[in-house]
Parts: sequence; structure tokens; C-alpha cells
Amino acid sequence: SRKSGMHIVVCTGQRLFPPELRDRTTAELTELFIKEIEQGIDDTGIKAGVIKAATVSDGVTVFEERVLRAAARASKATGVPIETHSNSRLRGGIKQAEVFEAEGVSPARVSIGHSDDTDDMDYLIGLAKRGYTLGMDHAFWGMAPGATLPWQKRVKSVKRLIDAGCVDKIFFS
Repeated sequence: SRKSGMHIVVCTGQRLFPPELRDRTTAELTELFIKEIEQGIDDTGIKAGVIKAATVSDGVTVFEERVLRAAARASKATGVPIETHSNSRLRGGIKQAEVFEAEGVSPARVSIGHSDDTDDMDYLIGLAKRGYTLGMDHAFWGMAPGATLPWQKRVKSVKRLIDAGCVDKIFFS
């Protein structure tokens, strides 16, 4: 970050379901996330500025729910936003939203990642109208040969979101 002049935001949370986190309770995960936000990650002194939470299907496993709840509680305690990994082709953001809302997290503090993997406008507009930001972060997948959703359809979805009044709910990366 210092060498490039680019501000880099490090995350706490979970993405790939590491075995060392699987047996932790929601309270233990919450404590870990808050520690990494307020004190730093391991012994680096580098503090996380975003919380990552992931689900891989349309539902939520027991472990994934603990992580989502811990992310929500850590976000509420620290003010740090949440970025998710979701399977938008299976409308996975809906279950994430249900957990976050049950925990009292403002949807404005959450970006549902990989939202551009679908062109299901009812799903996308529904999440945006609830207040969630849509992470449009897989454009490169749409350029791959044989892509299930080519970049042209992804762009059309973004245009439709803009036309639906959701321009302030789109997060490109």
C-alpha cells in the first residue's frame, strides 16, 4: 500500500471455510473479527476495515450461519461494513439478507458479492430495494470462453438496475 500509493483495505472474516474456524461458536467468531478490526490481524498491527462472510449455495449451512451472525454482530459493534461471497445464480443473497436482518444489521452496511453472476432482475432489484449494495465483481468471468453468463448480459443487467433507480446500490470491483 505504501509503495503503490493505493489504499488497501484488509478484511477479517471467512471465505474458504478453514478447518480451524469450523468448530468456533458465533461468540468466538465475533470476538475474533472484532479483535482483527480493533487490534489487528495476528501480530501485524494491520487492522481489518471490512468483514468477509461467505455462503456457497441458496441455503445456509450451520457453520455459514454462525459466520454470518458473527459478521453482523462484529459490524454492529465496530461500524465496519460486510462484503459477502454469494451464489447469485441460486439467489444466495436472500438467505444472507435474512440472517443479517434478524441480527439487526442495516442493509446499507452490506454488499452482496458476485451479484453479476445472474441476470435475474427480480432477485437483484429485490435486494437493492431492501437496501443492499450489489457487488458486481465477476465481470472477468463473463469474458471467459463458454461463460454461463457472458459479459454482454452482465452489462445489460447493470443498465437495467440503473434504469430501475438502483444506481446507488451497485458496487463495481
